[in-house]
Amino acid sequence: MARTPSRILYDIKGMTIYDRATGEIKGFTPCLASATIEQSGGLNYQYCAGRLPVAAEPQVVEAKISGSLKSLDDFLFEYLVGASIVQNSAEATGSVGTPENVNGTSMVDATTGIASAAVDSVDPTQVKTQYYILKAASATTFDVYAANDINGETLLDDENLINSAPITLPGTGGTVVIPGTGIELTGGSGAISLTIGDTCLIETRHYNNPGSSIISISGDVTLQAFGAILATTRSSGDVVYIDCPYVSPSGAFNVTMEDKAFSVNDFEAAILKDSTKGYAYKMTFVRGSGS
Repeated sequence: MARTPSRILYDIKGMTIYDRATGEIKGFTPCLASATIEQSGGLNYQYCAGRLPVAAEPQVVEAKISGSLKSLDDFLFEYLVGASIVQNSAEATGSVGTPENVNGTSMVDATTGIASAAVDSVDPTQVKTQYYILKAASATTFDVYAANDINGETLLDDENLINSAPITLPGTGGTVVIPGTGIELTGGSGAISLTIGDTCLIETRHYNNPGSSIISISGDVTLQAFGAILATTRSSGDVVYIDCPYVSPSGAFNVTMEDKAFSVNDFEAAILKDSTKGYAYKMTFVRGSGS
């Protein structure tokens, strides 16, 4: 009988997540930096007079999967942390969100405040992806603050003011464009009456294709178990895949951002035994012609 060649794992090609009930594929990410299946156990020792045990019995065995992701796909957030995801189609002129009162109630008001906000039809190219706070400077004017300067905004003070002079909000349905933002505001139907210091929030998105995703994580949802397949190949033609039919996510998930570096994001989940398939994980090794 010939000696069996050594089984060598090299590289990782990706991870697939599938629905446990239907087997349907829910997503595949080829951007996986690493993945580890760790099986741990313990022993219950019996001691007598000496310092060394005289007997031992195995205890519970546990298994988990952990890894590092190089891509933050929607389905990964959905299954690993139970995120709520809103997928928007392409926005040819960008998007200006509905204004929301933050401090006080006078800034957004259909009669005496901001009635609505929209993309500036004259120059929609000014719309950026940004988070703006509008703050009442007087009964009829407001200042604008940006969350950051990632779009080249000039920040005029420590609170990130971006307008050089207060902007007047017109009444009786009049409109005004906030310079450099692509936001057109429509004033209330009556006379404007703002309370100094009141604020509202407007979120905007620049032109995008194929679209955008809004991912919300509350941390208080019931996480859904799933199946996972890890796979890799070698130049010899060898193929290896590992099927984990019952993965229970722990919610442990890191989103990292690092200066001048691509993000690598860690996750962890438990591997349980699937009572129907009869295993916790199964490894399949298929030799290539070059092995």
